Amino acid sequence: MPASIVADYGASIVSDDGASIVAGVEALPEADIGTGPAPVNRNAFDGEFTSGQAYHLCQSSWIWFSSAVLTMQTVFTQKDPKWFCTGLECSESSQDDFCDIPRDSWEWEDRNESIVSTWDLICDSSWRVSFSGSAFFFGFLWGAGIFGLLADRYGRRPTLHLAIGLTAAVSFANAAAPTYWVYVSLLTLVGFGLGGTGVVSFVLAMEAIAQKYRGPAGISTQYFWCAGAAALPLFAYLLPHWRHLTVATACIPLLHIFVAPFLKESPRWLAIQGNHEQATAVMEAIHGAGASAPLASAESESPEETLLDLKRSPALTTRLSILLFAWPTVTIAGHGPR
Repeated sequence: MPASIVADYGASIVSDDGASIVAGVEALPEADIGTGPAPVNRNAFDGEFTSGQAYHLCQSSWIWFSSAVLTMQTVFTQKDPKWFCTGLECSESSQDDFCDIPRDSWEWEDRNESIVSTWDLICDSSWRVSFSGSAFFFGFLWGAGIFGLLADRYGRRPTLHLAIGLTAAVSFANAAAPTYWVYVSLLTLVGFGLGGTGVVSFVLAMEAIAQKYRGPAGISTQYFWCAGAAALPLFAYLLPHWRHLTVATACIPLLHIFVAPFLKESPRWLAIQGNHEQATAVMEAIHGAGASAPLASAESESPEETLLDLKRSPALTTRLSILLFAWPTVTIAGHGPR
């Protein structure tokens, strides 16, 4: 997945005043650093990149490995399976006219190889394969927006846990789907969970990173995606049946259980909620001793904004327009027509 688009799952658009606007997640305003009368200290977000930030970045972003596997596995679970002739009406030369061959004159080599062979998604039913992909990204679209709102209201950390848990649960259920339509319904929910996972994990990672390092840090989150995409063919080779592969990939997000206890909440979100003591503790854990939390007050919070406010920033409008063109283009090129 190209890092330039922080692909399918979430991108950061930086406005002229430096505020970060992430798809589906409310931008938190820049605020003075400090607690009460303490001296203002902006080094917490403008200093050097520390090992604590790298640790937090990895904790927040490793889930992209799982997201890549779960998103791209349809390359194997929905592939065209092999078949062989069983009747006189069928011959190797008739493969160009496959749909004209009587169904009782050929058979799948392995009915469990993909959903195509399991439910005979061929000829007049072949559209169902592509439809399942559309359903997945329809869920993805809604998941990114809804989980983004939940992250603003209830926090990045619990929302990320919820999105990952939902993704794992419905992925396991999808491996046992008895019919095509049950499969599509569950696949839509998988997309819903993955949409939230990508957006929230990206925001959680970036809001604790020093300002001047957020660009490289945002790109580095996609190394986990690349690793997942590279590992998927090995999983598919070892597990040629689509149900077995689905079960195996559903296990990957469960590894978050070992990460969750150590994952820190966004200090910005904590400060906006007025929890300055906990926000300072998180900042010190990530940035080192002496780091202060961003002090948020009622006066510092931005007024409610709409898309119409984009006209105030030509640069932001231009960047958004480029992304609106780039995302569909890269997605179509990456996933391609079936």
